[in-house]
Amino acid sequence: GIRDHCVTGVQTCALPIYIFIFIFIMSILGGGQSWGQTTYVWDCSSASTPTSGSNANVTMGTWAQGNNNGTTTLISTTSGSSGYTGSSGTSNFGAAARTGALSTGASGSAYFEITVTPASGYTVTLTGFSMGSRSTSTGPQAYSFRKSTDSYGSDVATGSLSNAASWALVSNSGLNAQSAAGTAITFRIYGYNGTGSAAAGTANWRVDDISLDRKSTRLNSSHTVISYA
Repeated sequence: GIRDHCVTGVQTCALPIYIFIFIFIMSILGGGQSWGQTTYVWDCSSASTPTSGSNANVTMGTWAQGNNNGTTTLISTTSGSSGYTGSSGTSNFGAAARTGALSTGASGSAYFEITVTPASGYTVTLTGFSMGSRSTSTGPQAYSFRKSTDSYGSDVATGSLSNAASWALVSNSGLNAQSAAGTAITFRIYGYNGTGSAAAGTANWRVDDISLDRKSTRLNSSHTVISYA
């Protein structure tokens, strides 16, 4: 049992050794071990290789466009980014976005996507992201960041976009979108709420300088967390 000893006004407790063992095991199994943050940055000159950032426990996939209205090249040097801190001003990702309200189905709102795969025993969690964006007059006036774990059914983050054909930085923080352990998760950035008559095969939405801020944790001494900022 627990014994109390009073020595010159100080109380001490002698605990059975099995209690110390139980506390030690629970401290290991009860939570994850945090490993800090890594920032991934794409200047959009490559769809597959980040300009900076890497982690041995996470595999970053290749950026792709989806629901494109016609055919456009993903990577272009047209209308290089400018006007915000960190703008690379060289290549960017472009898409021909349809006008109208958000539609995540086939032939719906245009999007850019990337798949992130954690190592076995690790998870990835989106906690924030940022990107430069440029929409022309018919381009998206809003964006929605969504995830595959709920079939892109709800917003992880959302915000407004200018359609004045000028670049601006958008960002979100404090997000929480987590994969299952050792299971890939795909993130999509949808563009929507454009107006007018968008021409097929003409890019009216461009993004650049996508920054992915990754925080790692290890589940049961083995959980990883990723964040995009």
